[in-house]
Amino acid sequence: MAKKKKENLADLGIEELKERIADATREKQQTRFSHAITPVDDTNVFRNARKTIARYKTELRARQLAEMKQS
Repeated sequence: MAKKKKENLADLGIEELKERIADATREKQQTRFSHAITPVDDTNVFRNARKTIARYKTELRARQLAEMKQS
């Protein structure tokens, strides 16, 4: 199985991070709804979605704390 390249979250802007969080959350919700109707073959999709959202939120929070520290 090929490994997915890690993306560099430091290169993203705050607004883009917020957009990605919203998109990932929407995608996770859509996958959950479709899973209720027809089961998903690979249930790791849910786990990966949660972890991706957590990565985005962690980076966003780190930036918010750094901004508060500078003020």
